[in-house]
Amino acid sequence: MSPTAGAPESLGQLMLQAFWWLDRRAAAELEAAGEEAMSASEALTLTRIPGAGVRPVELARLAGVSRQAVHQTLDRLQDAGMTERARSPGRGAVVVRLTASGQHRARAVVRANATAEEALARRIGRERAAGLRAALLADWGDPGSA
Repeated sequence: MSPTAGAPESLGQLMLQAFWWLDRRAAAELEAAGEEAMSASEALTLTRIPGAGVRPVELARLAGVSRQAVHQTLDRLQDAGMTERARSPGRGAVVVRLTASGQHRARAVVRANATAEEALARRIGRERAAGLRAALLADWGDPGSA
């Protein structure tokens, strides 16, 4: 079935457009702060690594992406000196940790995201921004169930 001209955009399309707006705004904030640009997947991954580290499989689960996608992103972050992989004592599982550079960059990403969200709230109104956040934080349940 082909798209119909003039058909309303789906909620998914609108959410994706909103994501890209916030991503571009956060990237601009990073650049304004003198930080190097990074991809959305790198920024999302970097800010999900806890101080004690995390197994890549758990990181994939948290991010909702495949292990392969996480490993590719982690490879780029490690090449950039922002993460390191080490064997966990006892279990021997690989754990990913942030380096000092990665910690610095993760804090910069969190600040840039907060600034982008503040810019959005100024544009659409604080009440709408709060409503949007509340709707996105709601438990939507399993997408496969009725």
